[in-house]
Amino acid sequence: MPCLEAIILDSKNETISNITLFAGESVDYNLKISNVGSISIDLLEISIESTIEHSLKNSIIKVDTENIKDYLPITPKSEIIVGVHLTGALNFLSSNQYPLAEFNSLKSSLTLSGPSSYPSLPSPKQRNERLSPMTASSFRSGESSLNSNCSRYRSPTDITSLKVIEFNIKIKYAGGEGMAAGYCRIISCVLSLNIFNSVLVTGWDVLQAETGSQFYLVLDVVNVTNQEMELKYATNKSILMEEKESYRIPVPVDRFLIHSLEQVSNGEEGQADMVSQCNKHIAEQVLLRWSVNSYDDLPSRWGVAKLNGLTLCPQMLDIVCTSPIYWEINLNEEKIVSECDEKLLSETSQYPVGQQLKLQIWVHNSLMSPLDDVTLELNFYQDYLNGTTNSQLGNRLATTGSTKTHTTRVNKHDRLYHECGVIFFYPGQYKLNLQCQTLKQHIWKLIPPLQLDITAE
Repeated sequence: MPCLEAIILDSKNETISNITLFAGESVDYNLKISNVGSISIDLLEISIESTIEHSLKNSIIKVDTENIKDYLPITPKSEIIVGVHLTGALNFLSSNQYPLAEFNSLKSSLTLSGPSSYPSLPSPKQRNERLSPMTASSFRSGESSLNSNCSRYRSPTDITSLKVIEFNIKIKYAGGEGMAAGYCRIISCVLSLNIFNSVLVTGWDVLQAETGSQFYLVLDVVNVTNQEMELKYATNKSILMEEKESYRIPVPVDRFLIHSLEQVSNGEEGQADMVSQCNKHIAEQVLLRWSVNSYDDLPSRWGVAKLNGLTLCPQMLDIVCTSPIYWEINLNEEKIVSECDEKLLSETSQYPVGQQLKLQIWVHNSLMSPLDDVTLELNFYQDYLNGTTNSQLGNRLATTGSTKTHTTRVNKHDRLYHECGVIFFYPGQYKLNLQCQTLKQHIWKLIPPLQLDITAE
C-alpha cells in the first residue's frame, strides 16, 4: 500500500490547524498531499466530517475536489495541492431586535435631503442606551487557539462568538496491489475554526425612496468588534463605525417586480410566498461590505455581511414590490408625467396665482389581471423643507371637481381616467400627492410627488 502525508498550509506556507475568522470573512488555504511511499496513488477521495448541520458545514468550508482525478496517479515522492476555502458564515441578524425609535425623524430627513444626503446618526447617549446589553459584556484578551494574525487583533465580545468548530478532513487513498485486493487507507487532518461576529443587524424597516424603482431598507447595525470598522452599504456610500456602537443606515434597493396582484393578495399562503420571494430578493441585492482597520503592523481584514433570513411583514410589500400601475398626467393639456413610456417628466412647472389649472390623470393597470375596488385620491400639500408638511390648504387654494374617485374594476391593461381643476390664491411651492388604493389594502403612490411653483403676477 502507498503511504501519504497531508498538512494544511497558509499563504506563508506555514502549517496551520487553528483558525479564527470574523463573520463574513473568507480565506483560502492549501491542502498539501504528499506521496512519501514507493507506490503510486491511483485512488484519492476527500470528504469533510463535522458535528454541525450539513448545510452550514457546506457554507463554511469547501475543498476543491472537482478536478481531483486529474492529479492521479500521484507518483512516489511527489505532491499535489488542493484548495481549501473557509468562510465565516454566521447569521448577521440579531435575535434581539431593537425598535426603530427614531423612524419618523429618519423619514423626514430622507424626504428633505434626498439620496445623496442621509440622515444623521443617533446620539452617543441613544446608542449606548440601545446597546446596554452588549456593551456590558466582558471582552476576551485573546485565545491560544487563534492563528498568528487573529491573536494580535483585539478580540470581539464573548457573546458574539461561536464555539470552536472542528472539521475532520478525511483523505481516502489506495494504490498498487493493495488497491487491486480491495484495500485502502484513510488519513485525517483536523481543522479547528472559531468565528466571531463582525457586524450585527438589530432592526430593520422599509421606506419609500425618491424614485419609483427603488425603496430604502433602513437598518440598525452594530459594530460588535473591538476595533473601528468601515461599512460600505451602497455605491459610494460608507460609514466609519466605532467599536460596539450602533448606527442607522438607509440602503437603496431595487424594488421587486411583480406580475400579478394575486401574488400579494391570495390570502395568508400567497402573502407568505410573496414575502419569501422578497426576502430572497433583498438578500441577493444587499451586501454590507465591512473592513476592520489595520492594527499595529497587520493588514486590514474585510468581509461581506448578507441578510439571509431577513423577514418582512405583509404591510411592507407595497413598498418593496414594484407598483402595478403606471401614471400619466396632463396639466393644462400638456403632458408632464408619462410612466407608460418608461419616462418620468417631473420637472417643476411655474404657473401664476389665480390661474385655473386643469389636471387630467390616467391610471394604467399593467397587470395580467384586473384591479378591483380602485380609489384614486389627490392631496395638495406644502413641504417646508424642515421635516414638517402642511396639508390644511383650504384658504390657499380651491378645487373644481372631486379630488377623489372610485371605480369597481379596472381591467387588465385598461386605465382609470379622472380630471379636476385647482386654483392657487397665494404664491409658493406646492406638491400633489397622488395615490391609488385597491381592495382597501394596497396603496401605490406617484413617486416623486408632483411639484408646482406658483408665482405672483
